[in-house]
Amino acid sequence: PRPRDVVVAFLSRGGPLPAAESLGLITILIGASGFLGYVIVGESGFLTPETHAFLYDVWVAPDHRGRGIGKTLVDWSAEWARSRGHRKIKLEVGEGNDRARHVYEGLGFRSERRYMGKPLG
Repeated sequence: PRPRDVVVAFLSRGGPLPAAESLGLITILIGASGFLGYVIVGESGFLTPETHAFLYDVWVAPDHRGRGIGKTLVDWSAEWARSRGHRKIKLEVGEGNDRARHVYEGLGFRSERRYMGKPLG
């Protein structure tokens, strides 16, 4: 299942978070108006000589977007990474997700690599 589905299932009926062990640390923000969003952050050494922190998923509830929730989650993740000695935090964002790319660029992220795909239909 997608991490988002796992978190929503957890919030709706309680129970274990199976993605937590395989992906990293899950942080969930809950405010006075309910579920605000979550971030999954962990460590990765994929295609790099130095281990770094990696944002596996950041999601903000639609009713709370544009209010700084995503920035709060990313800032918390950067502090988590910094506290563990990491010098860099990375993430992957879709080419067509202009809103998220704009947010991440505003937080200091820069493009480092371009992933390409080919349909095998």
